[in-house]
Amino acid sequence: MSKKWFFPFVFLGAIFANPVSLTISDQNGKALVQLSGEGSQDNLDEALFLEDIDMVFSQGEKNLNLNASSGFWNREDDKFFLNDVFMSSPLGFNLSADSLSLDVLEGKAYADSSFEIDYGHVFISGIGLSIEIDALSGSIDKSGMVTLRE
Repeated sequence: MSKKWFFPFVFLGAIFANPVSLTISDQNGKALVQLSGEGSQDNLDEALFLEDIDMVFSQGEKNLNLNASSGFWNREDDKFFLNDVFMSSPLGFNLSADSLSLDVLEGKAYADSSFEIDYGHVFISGIGLSIEIDALSGSIDKSGMVTLRE
């Protein structure tokens, strides 16, 4: 009997999940952050829940890539809260974390849970991490307009 109920729930999940994309650009229109994923809520005044998240942070020719299995964007403080995160840096290190809070506009990320950093021959693991992502700061107003500061 559980198999009979499983398929309708999978089908309903596919109906209500919508493709989501967000691009944050500098004043010249150059994309700094690109996000894509599946969203389950259309009201941007509240949290937007996401699945299969891909973010690309661009700096010149270099890209920092971030992938997460799920998370949400909290409109109250303009932060992303992500689960099962993997980040690859153009500097040669990879970061994985159980959960990560990301403030794109302040350029900061925090891992309150366990994390691992693989930097070639160096491997670091622990609990609690704070990192900064250069060149991003600004604000998002309620209508979704993004303003970046230098």
